[in-house]
Amino acid sequence: MKKIALTSVAILSIVAGTLDPANTVFAKKHSLKHQSISSVVLRNGKLSGKAKSGSKISAYHGSKKLGSATIKNSHFTFKLKGVKNNWKVKLVAAKKGYKKATKTVVAHVSTSKSGNYTPVSVQPKPKKEYLSGDTLVLKQGKFNFGSSTREPDGDGGTNILVFFTYTNTTSKMIELDDLVSDNFTARQSIGKVTKDLDPSVTSDDSQYSDQAEIMDNSEYVNPGQTVSTVAAWDLDSDSAPVKISFYSPNEDTNLGTLTYY
Repeated sequence: MKKIALTSVAILSIVAGTLDPANTVFAKKHSLKHQSISSVVLRNGKLSGKAKSGSKISAYHGSKKLGSATIKNSHFTFKLKGVKNNWKVKLVAAKKGYKKATKTVVAHVSTSKSGNYTPVSVQPKPKKEYLSGDTLVLKQGKFNFGSSTREPDGDGGTNILVFFTYTNTTSKMIELDDLVSDNFTARQSIGKVTKDLDPSVTSDDSQYSDQAEIMDNSEYVNPGQTVSTVAAWDLDSDSAPVKISFYSPNEDTNLGTLTYY
């Protein structure tokens, strides 16, 4: 009788699928949530960007681990030592319950002997890439900059929002958020120091949140298309001017600077 009872239980378990460990593993794999890494900038050893709050970001050059940090408010900023110009650095974001996210960024290191940033005055026009007035021309497209405004970021701080139009003059889709974060550097001079500003996103309560979706959601702009959107940075000072320097994606040269008050 005992043998018959055990056989019956085993048969019922197999039919129901409750004893099949493969089913459990399969379900777990497909229940993981999605996460991403965006707005990544690595300049002069300072790494910044956006990812899921609570994720651990680790940076690697080949098999060598350069550093790591845990994200608190969807933004991360930390220093990497020994980074050389044009290094390809791989980022990995890991969080329990989420799929791992990866992104590769090219390091930019200033070659100035003084260690200071290159001059902020507008440079003479290159043949293909230049800043002239409020117009920036890159091989990846054309920007026309407008006004700016300052508003709460939703986390107790303040954002500066810079309005612009962008035209994709290439034959490929362009991820506008990456193009801006990789080649625009926003800074504020506060007292005796100058601080780089971290890329931000508009608050959900902002009247400009719909206009900023292209940047905030890391969307692609199709070839030949023009869009109007908003770029945001976290302010260190609510009142100090913000200087935005523009760099050539191909040569890492400073094309010039616009100042917003």
